[in-house]
Amino acid sequence: MHAVHAARRHLVSIVRVCGRVIRQELEATGFRILRRETLSKAPQERLLAAEKRRVGWFVKIFYTIGLVPQHLKDLLDQMTKGTDACIKAQQLKLIAGDMVTVAVKPL
Repeated sequence: MHAVHAARRHLVSIVRVCGRVIRQELEATGFRILRRETLSKAPQERLLAAEKRRVGWFVKIFYTIGLVPQHLKDLLDQMTKGTDACIKAQQLKLIAGDMVTVAVKPL
């Protein structure tokens, strides 16, 4: 379990670095960032958290009554584990599925 937590911390660190790298690279090549924001009407982290709960609930129920085999349950459980890191990265405004960066390069 310790390895899972370490992997999640590492992923959040990578995402944080990537957001800085994008900004640094644009600025290093002469671009000036005018705006960097998400265009979503609803915070993506809330949507991700809601979907994670919904998927987890359905998988648990369907597995319990025998509609989902063990290997599919394990696969879906594993897929939703990374959602926490993605939610944290979005809360920190590091990434977003709808992130827009507007930059100009003076002539």
